[in-house]
Amino acid sequence: MIFLTSDLHLYHKSFVYEPRGFHSAEEMNSAIEKNWNNLVSEDDDVFVLGDLIFKGERNTLDDAMSIVRRLKGRKHLILGNHDGSLKIELYRKENSIVEIESAKYFWYKGHQY
Repeated sequence: MIFLTSDLHLYHKSFVYEPRGFHSAEEMNSAIEKNWNNLVSEDDDVFVLGDLIFKGERNTLDDAMSIVRRLKGRKHLILGNHDGSLKIELYRKENSIVEIESAKYFWYKGHQY
């Protein structure tokens, strides 16, 4: 199967409370991992449309990448606005990430997205 998702923002502390309803980044990360792995199999392709991980105050990028390693499926990343050169280098080293593409923009009703 093919799945699409975006803006997981693993370890993004400020996404936790109001927008997503979790009590901590760790609780959010755990729910994302559990739900992902209950749905996705190792043979599936998952397209992540930007911002897979986000370095927060209480974690390292290695901690976030350990979660990415545990997510099932072949991951295809389109880079987002939080995906800088350090993250891209980590993504390139991860075997389950099979493709990395630059951000894509499009025009709709006179606005670029």
